[in-house]
Amino acid sequence: MSSVQHATAGTRTVEQETPQGPPLTADPTTFEDPVTRAQWLEKVLVCTFEMDPQDARLVSGLVIEHFGDKDEVLDDEIPNDVRSVFYTLEAKRILTFRRIEYENEDGATLRGFYWRFHSEWEPPEDGQNDDDANVYDKLPEDCWERAAAS
Repeated sequence: MSSVQHATAGTRTVEQETPQGPPLTADPTTFEDPVTRAQWLEKVLVCTFEMDPQDARLVSGLVIEHFGDKDEVLDDEIPNDVRSVFYTLEAKRILTFRRIEYENEDGATLRGFYWRFHSEWEPPEDGQNDDDANVYDKLPEDCWERAAAS
């Protein structure tokens, strides 16, 4: 059974379903079941990006579709649009990657990148969700005044 979160938007109350699953503080690298990892990621997306739970479920499903029950995903195996999502998650320390160097049959040195869940993800503190959220509030009032044309 899922819990319901009430949020007030203007004069109306909106009910949002809170994702079920393991606690946010769990280490995602210890999950052997893709469903458990998906539930955890769904909660993390709601917490970190203030995402609607239904949208978080879709994004979580997209990520888990590529991970499955594997601990790592080779970067070359994911499409560009999914890679973009992975980079966004990496910026919030939800995913991380490791790089290896190897030689191909011609002797050229190549790099391989492997995506994985970050084992030390922490929920953002209040006010840390969006670095650019109040960028305009930080500008002085006179910055909006136009100089007279000469």
